[in-house]
Order: sequence, then C-alpha cells, then structure tokens
Amino acid sequence: MKMKSAGTLPVLPPLILAFGALLLIAPARACTVFCYSQGNSVLAGRSFDVPDDPGFGLLFVPAAAGTHGWVCGGRFSGPCADGMNDQGLFAAVADVPVPASHTTTSSRRPASIQTFITSLLANCASVDEAINWCRKLPTPTLYGQVHQDFLGYYTFDTPGHFLIADRSGDSAVLEWYRGKLNVVRKHGRYQLMTNFLLTDPAAGSYPCPRYLADTGVFDQATGPGLETCRQVLDTTAQGITRYSLLCDLANGDVHV
Repeated sequence: MKMKSAGTLPVLPPLILAFGALLLIAPARACTVFCYSQGNSVLAGRSFDVPDDPGFGLLFVPAAAGTHGWVCGGRFSGPCADGMNDQGLFAAVADVPVPASHTTTSSRRPASIQTFITSLLANCASVDEAINWCRKLPTPTLYGQVHQDFLGYYTFDTPGHFLIADRSGDSAVLEWYRGKLNVVRKHGRYQLMTNFLLTDPAAGSYPCPRYLADTGVFDQATGPGLETCRQVLDTTAQGITRYSLLCDLANGDVHV
C-alpha cells in the first residue's frame, strides 16, 4: 500500500455551491463515506468530522500468518474509524441517530468497536466475506455503553453504520438496527452514506444536505477519478473536518 498527499482541489460547480448555506449548519458529527467505481477504477473515501480534536493519525500493520496487512485512520486514543487492507478491502464507520426508544437486547455481549474494523480488515478480502464475517459476530456497539441485567442479557445502542467496499467495485452499507443486521448493496457507479440510517431515514438526520450535495457531484461526473472524489470530500468539508481519506482499492494507494 502506498500513501500520497492530496493535490489541489477543483473549483466547485454552481450546483454544489447552492448547498453552501445548508452545509454551514451541519450537525456536530457529519462524516461522509463513499465507494465510486467503473471498470477497473475503484475508489473509496471518507471525511472524518467531529467537534473535538484529541489527535488523529494512521496506523500501519503488516500481514502476519493467516491475516492481511492493513492501514487505518482514527483517534490516537480511540478505535480505528476507517481503513484498507492489502487485499483492497475498505471499511469505514459513521454515526447515525438512534431513536430514544430503540435498544438492542442480546444474550451475547456486543462486539467492541475498538477492534471491530481492524479485525474485519485483518480477516476479510471481499465484501461478501466481510458480510459473512459480521453475521457470525455479536452486534457491535459504537460507544461501549452496555448494560447487563440480572438474567445475563445485554442491552445497548448501536449508533453507527459501516460502508465496506472491495477492489472488484462491490460495496455495501451495514446497519445493525432493531435486532438484526441490514445490508444495503451498491447499485450503479457509486454508494454514499452520511449520518442517517439508509434503512430508516425517518429515525433522524434526514434529509441530509451533504448527501444531496455529494449525490449531485457523482451524478454530474463522467466516471471515477481522483479529482471527482476529492471534489466530493471538499464539497462537504467544514471546520470540524479532522482528515479526509481516499483509497484506490485496485492499486492499493492511500491518499490523505
């Protein structure tokens, strides 16, 4: 895997500038994640947007016996939020609102987000492998707020969803919601997620001006390219954007 710095970002077309006022009032957590592919070109990226700035960086882990090598980004003091492995598999997490009345109850202790993405990258090489791997694991919890009752059952929220993509151009959004894993597969050239549940937009944070703005960029583009993806990331960048990551899954390049 090779890491490169981002180049000069393009001038935004009028359609995207029209969303400027709306983007200025983005919520406290406002991440954007996408996969964009056509032919042999497969690109995936994310912006990491949070109000606090405790320090962020990249972690590189080489392949070992039976596991893939990977690179991931995130807080120095917290879990990895996104990354790519040496097989061209990409994964990223973003917050979603959870209705106050919704919790997950399970006899299995939830999986820790501290190791969820890194374990997925170490053990899976494709979207299908990653989905099957996730189905075998306990439901992950993003913030680790877990309660166990006297009968041994665990109750917790799952306020996050994941986008996974591989070098073939396949991608899917995974959402653990109302007691089950929901899989939304990619159709067409791109798949995009921000901070609302694709399986239940009415749960909150929808409609999303960032989702609409980036959809406009993708729909106007003639095909996948680094400049288009940088434009997507720049369109929704804001004062709380801590970093943006762009991965070329076919060639193993990481642009920061």
